[in-house]
Amino acid sequence: MAIVILTLVDQAVQIWGLIVLAQLIERIIEYLPRMALAALILGVGSMLVNTLAQRVQNTLEREQAPRPRLLAGILKASLLAVTIALSLWQLNFARQIVFAAFLIGFGAIGVAFAMAVGLGSAKAIQSGWESLFNREKDT
Repeated sequence: MAIVILTLVDQAVQIWGLIVLAQLIERIIEYLPRMALAALILGVGSMLVNTLAQRVQNTLEREQAPRPRLLAGILKASLLAVTIALSLWQLNFARQIVFAAFLIGFGAIGVAFAMAVGLGSAKAIQSGWESLFNREKDT
C-alpha cells in the first residue's frame, strides 16, 4: 500500500513540476526492496541465532562443559554481528566500513588467539625444548 501511495504522490509531484522532490520519492521507492530484504535477513538471522545459541547451551549443559551460558552468549553475539553486517551490506550502508570492521575484528581475534596460545603454553613449550635438547646432549 505504501508503494502505491508513494507512486501516486510521485506522479502528482511530477505533474506539479517539483523535479527534485519527484527524484527523491523515486529513490525511496527504489530503496524499499533493499530495506525489505535487509529486514528479512535480520529477522530470519536473529531467529536462527537464538535457536542455535539455545541448542549449543543445552548441549554444553548436557556435556557438563564449564560456563555453557557464557559460551552460548559469545556465539550468539558473534552470529548477531554477522547478521547485522549482512543487513547493512544489503542496504549499501558504508560497505567499506563494514568490510574493514570485519577484517579488523577477525584479525584481532587471530592475534588474541595466537597470544593466548603463546603466552598460555610458554612453559610447556620451554620444557619441551629443554627435554629435546637434553636428549640430544645425552646421545
